[in-house]
Amino acid sequence: MVSFALPSSFEVQKHFFKFLGGDLKFHIYNMGGEPGFELTRARFYAAEVVCGLEHLHQQGIVYRDCKPENILLDDHGHVRISDLGLAVEIPEGEMVRGRVGTVGYMAPEVIDNEKYAFSPDWFSFGCLLFEMIEGQAPFRARKEKVKREEVDRRVKEDVEKYSSKFSEDAKTLCQQLLMKSAKTRLGCRNGRNGAKEVKVNPFFTSINWKRLEAGLLEPPFIPDVRKFLIFLSKNFLKVEFFFSAPCRLCQGCFRY
Repeated sequence: MVSFALPSSFEVQKHFFKFLGGDLKFHIYNMGGEPGFELTRARFYAAEVVCGLEHLHQQGIVYRDCKPENILLDDHGHVRISDLGLAVEIPEGEMVRGRVGTVGYMAPEVIDNEKYAFSPDWFSFGCLLFEMIEGQAPFRARKEKVKREEVDRRVKEDVEKYSSKFSEDAKTLCQQLLMKSAKTRLGCRNGRNGAKEVKVNPFFTSINWKRLEAGLLEPPFIPDVRKFLIFLSKNFLKVEFFFSAPCRLCQGCFRY
């Protein structure tokens, strides 16, 4: 089961505790040990994100900002896709143009300001899956000081490197999602129904999609709210800050 966290007129106090599970970036890099998730956990989150992208695409919406910071966990361990500020609705059969997104996660066609439909989301999803498994983004090391132009060049020209953390199925899926050309990229051949291609990939063989979408699959990890609060208290002046300033990640939500 996946939900969406959207900006709304609700006060942040009413919704903050729904997202105390933290975001995936927090869990990838701040939970002790080596960064990244073991495959079972990465597969579960990836499957829920696929369901979320499928729902958006079926509504004619391209997300354009799929990255660990925007994937939140609720206190039960389920995914919530947040921050649809860059999302745009695409009329049936049409395409859009716009160089928007986050450096290192934008697809080559976005960087080159070409027209596209839903293909950028599948490239960004590939970056997300890679980072969940490897503990590092495919085209930019964490905290690496590098110019935007160089990251863009890597996205368009470099081939990502896979470590032993990847199973053969995981590696193959990432390779298919990170194809430079949208014409050959997994998920990009069926327009609004591209998720169907992704769901049948061998990496997801163990996922019961109907049970997942119904929220009947047990998450592999239940967040410890106390740890996240400690992280907030160490990284921000006051946790109370979140109760006095609007936050587009926490204001309102809806389920589908």
